[in-house]
Amino acid sequence: NAMVVEIHNKAHESGKYTKVLRRDWALKEVDTDMAYCIVNHKEFFAEISVSYLADFYHDVDGAGTTDMAKCSPPFVAPSIVDRIRQKAMDDQPRQHNNECRQTIPNGKYRVIPRIDNMVLPHCNKFFPFTKGQLRRYDPRVYKCFVRLWQYIECWEDDKRSNCGRCGSFDWC
Repeated sequence: NAMVVEIHNKAHESGKYTKVLRRDWALKEVDTDMAYCIVNHKEFFAEISVSYLADFYHDVDGAGTTDMAKCSPPFVAPSIVDRIRQKAMDDQPRQHNNECRQTIPNGKYRVIPRIDNMVLPHCNKFFPFTKGQLRRYDPRVYKCFVRLWQYIECWEDDKRSNCGRCGSFDWC
């Protein structure tokens, strides 16, 4: 899609995605990286779509762009949760009790303990993590993705002959 190629090039040139937070690197010495969306226009579409479709964690929408503890949705990956818990115990060694193992002192990082068969809303690994953050961080890209996803919703499939909104396969 020519629109994806064009907006990828503009996003790359803007420098906004050169150094962003990376959720799976939380509490490591370096928690920023080049956003994977910059690799090429195909990854751009895939990665930004993940953010665009992550319309759940609204409490982090306006929480900034540089502090992982403030702007990240809750962590669920066991390796990251373990890293956060270990850091909390290292910072407060006298609180090695069940309460410390279940929660993070001072609530700096939010975690959700693993519960079997629990399905949680997704978010992106790279900032912007959510739709609201994308809307604030890069309004131009956000507006293009609104149009792209409206267009995608109109694609023909075996069960639908045209778009329910506009009745055609042109841009809605």
